[in-house]
Amino acid sequence: MLHPETWVEKYSDYLYNYAYARLSDEESAKDMVQEVFFAALKAKNSFRGESNEQTFLTAILKRKIIDFYRSKGKPSDHLLLDNLPFNDMGMHQGQWKDDRGPASWDKTVLEEIENEELADALKLCMTRLPLQWQACFIMKTVDSESTETVCKELDLSSSNLWVILHRARLKLRECLENIWFKQ
Repeated sequence: MLHPETWVEKYSDYLYNYAYARLSDEESAKDMVQEVFFAALKAKNSFRGESNEQTFLTAILKRKIIDFYRSKGKPSDHLLLDNLPFNDMGMHQGQWKDDRGPASWDKTVLEEIENEELADALKLCMTRLPLQWQACFIMKTVDSESTETVCKELDLSSSNLWVILHRARLKLRECLENIWFKQ
């Protein structure tokens, strides 16, 4: 049985944190939680009691997040290949460009820092990715969704998904190297 009168008190913080971790925007996360409560109220008669309230609300939130990313459309201009860190012609094709190769990440640096600070840097880097890349990375890497699910939800081919994930990881690595490891 659902108890909508307790949802805000019981679940708003959890739902907000869940949404913020996936959207990296406070206002969007707050709006998303409100939308979830409204949608849950509309759908309460279809609730069969096979899960608890938190699971019910989280499922609605996941749908809303997918719809949010889907509504942003497919990227176009930001996928220009000249931003890739690899040489694309000649005998060095597929090799790292001189100034774009991976830097050495010294383990002693990682041992000296707090994980929370690194997580903050990673969140900042995530906000610098195109929205579709964020959605792909979060669904596949953070939420451990199957390739089929991510492709279906974001209307992508599997090869397109893997290209996006590869590019997202490269951009995240580059961002972390610039704002975190060069401190």
